Amino acid sequence: MGTEARCSRNWLVSSVAALVASAAAISFVASFGARAVAAEGDGASQSAIYGPGTPLPTKVGSELWAQLLEGNRRFVRGALTTRAVIGRREQLAHEDRPKIICLCCSDSRVPPELVFDQAIGDVYVVRTAGNVADAVALGSLEHAVEHLLGSLLVVLGHENCSIVAAAASGEPMPTPNLESIVKRIRPALATVDPASTGKDQIALKQVEANVQRSARALLEESPILHAAVGKGNLALYKGVVRIASGEVTRLK
Repeated sequence: MGTEARCSRNWLVSSVAALVASAAAISFVASFGARAVAAEGDGASQSAIYGPGTPLPTKVGSELWAQLLEGNRRFVRGALTTRAVIGRREQLAHEDRPKIICLCCSDSRVPPELVFDQAIGDVYVVRTAGNVADAVALGSLEHAVEHLLGSLLVVLGHENCSIVAAAASGEPMPTPNLESIVKRIRPALATVDPASTGKDQIALKQVEANVQRSARALLEESPILHAAVGKGNLALYKGVVRIASGEVTRLK
């Protein structure tokens, strides 16, 4: 093949690829806009978003939480489900539609897919130290709600959290990046009265307070999440993992 022919073919391939990428981007933006408009409408318009006969998210939030707790009981027993991973991968190759969203700590001991014994494609996960959400994490959660149509958002902390302990120490952090994390955690710790509980329970109370604070911050700082919860399109649950047993306890 001559140089001119090869250049022509390469130009054609590049042009097709650019068109495909452009079409995908347009589809992505259009889908956001369509859902935003539909969210302002009545129940019929929202049913159109989720499909005929599909329950609206508030009706399935508690069912999804029950599914997670059932999986957590298997995790506690050490009886995780054996799954056909290859087939599941192939099934998900062209679409990602997780109904469950989880904001959780980055701690290596509490991966939510294992803690709740869920399969690939079941949970959209955003992990940060101390389960706090900065602008990037918030945007990721908004993406899961607006574009992927998640129905349940879980904020998950865990006992013996080292970053919560660091924030509680009051010591200055060695970098601005670490300081930005503990800065978000410290207001929650101020609500825990050390005199109101035993010394061995203070750390757990601080973790619980941080989960509560993180959940409130999501609604305060994200109009999208606030509106989704307010309209009943998204259920918000909070929980804490016990490290030794693996058990998840829901916080009210």
